[in-house]
Amino acid sequence: MTSHLRISTVAERTGLSEGVLRMWERRYGFPRPRRTGGNYRTYSEEEIELINQVVVHMKHGLAASEAIGTVLAAPSIASGVDVGETKARFWALVHTMDQEGIDALLNDAKQKLTPVRFCDDLLLPLLQEMTGKLDVAREHYASNLIRQQLRSVAQGAWAASTGPCVLLACPQGEEHEGGLLGIGVHLRYAGWRVLLLGANTPVDALAQACKTARPRILAMSFIQPRKKSEVISLIERIVKAVAPVRVVVGGPIARRFVDEVEETGAFYAQTAEELMALAV
Repeated sequence: MTSHLRISTVAERTGLSEGVLRMWERRYGFPRPRRTGGNYRTYSEEEIELINQVVVHMKHGLAASEAIGTVLAAPSIASGVDVGETKARFWALVHTMDQEGIDALLNDAKQKLTPVRFCDDLLLPLLQEMTGKLDVAREHYASNLIRQQLRSVAQGAWAASTGPCVLLACPQGEEHEGGLLGIGVHLRYAGWRVLLLGANTPVDALAQACKTARPRILAMSFIQPRKKSEVISLIERIVKAVAPVRVVVGGPIARRFVDEVEETGAFYAQTAEELMALAV
């Protein structure tokens, strides 16, 4: 039976104050207590175990945000989700295009996994594995389903948006937004306000969005094969159009031309953590 423990008990058993627990919940979306009819927070034994793991990481020198990220990204036996079996069932349901079955499968996993694990352990691997596994019609169908789920998590209300604003977009000619959405989940978890423009965004649209939203960072992903001259020219146009917003690019194509990318005034980042470090 799942325990329903009050915040005072959790504070006593973890050595953290009630104020810290509430602050973590607002800032990082962790822990994730249930609410009673009287709006009191209640916690499970599994939640207390995760909090204690965070405390251990902090004693070894990690900041609270880093410790929480490490714990939530780690596989959890208590999650009740066999990721391998879930992936196998997903592919079987995609072959028959069983929309109701797919929705039920993914929603069940979403309920049982943390948002970061749902993204990193299930959604992104599914997106990466589908090439060559499906015919064109089913690949488009499955890819669209996964991107919808990633968007839902990245824009969900599971974490407080108290940090800087980041604008995520794929540049003109780029349709592969899955990895960028995965970055968005991690940024959202860290408390950033995430705005998604999506795939194939023209330079003028990027400039207008930056003027309106005034983000700390415009982050873009380059995956579609392009010539170096085309990549660098496009990044130069974007840097100039959105100034003074800091432009951060990632993806395998940008990685091939890191030196040239940074000469444009843009920055290169491979992970959400590297991107966040550029916000200072």
